[in-house]
Amino acid sequence: MLTRLTVAALACLCALSPLQAQTDTTKAAPELASDERTAALNAVLDRYVGRWVGKFEIRSMARVLQSIEVEQQYWWDEVDGIHVLKGQAVMAAHGELSTSLSRTYIQSGRIYSETDQEGREHFFVAKLSDDGNTLSWLPADDANPLGRKLTDTFVETPEGTMLVIESYEEIPIDNAGNRAMLTMRGELKRVGDASPLQMPTPN
Repeated sequence: MLTRLTVAALACLCALSPLQAQTDTTKAAPELASDERTAALNAVLDRYVGRWVGKFEIRSMARVLQSIEVEQQYWWDEVDGIHVLKGQAVMAAHGELSTSLSRTYIQSGRIYSETDQEGREHFFVAKLSDDGNTLSWLPADDANPLGRKLTDTFVETPEGTMLVIESYEEIPIDNAGNRAMLTMRGELKRVGDASPLQMPTPN
């Protein structure tokens, strides 16, 4: 979810209107099955809870364009009666800091995330892998949803849980419509409980 936070949920959830069209229109599953699925997805999101630190590298082909030091935190909160996983990230590169916030929630049996990176808002929908260890995030508000993708994978190591984040994004490089592919990889280690910082809000 960081690059959801860096590239990469959420004030009243009335702001979720852009996501309504993304929900399933198939016949609802029985109530118990729905509750069970929600509980299972909440358990997946619960793995994010805590404070994570690490580094990202942004590459074009084999060349490293930028290295970014990252600290991100996740914790549960209630927003208008909705169970929401809130996230906060601080990134440092070239002596400058940038921040982002996220709110992630479950709606109609799917996981959604909204991010705000210093006033730039993005919406994502997740797909869970069969083994439950990887979430693939696709933009839900992008005219070219296949032009950007992010995956979060939880990996157990002898030192503890690691969150491996990989992504790609197509970016325009000229006025002729030519595009280049950037890739990013980050490894974050869980180092403790979340302790959210008080961040300034945009004017």
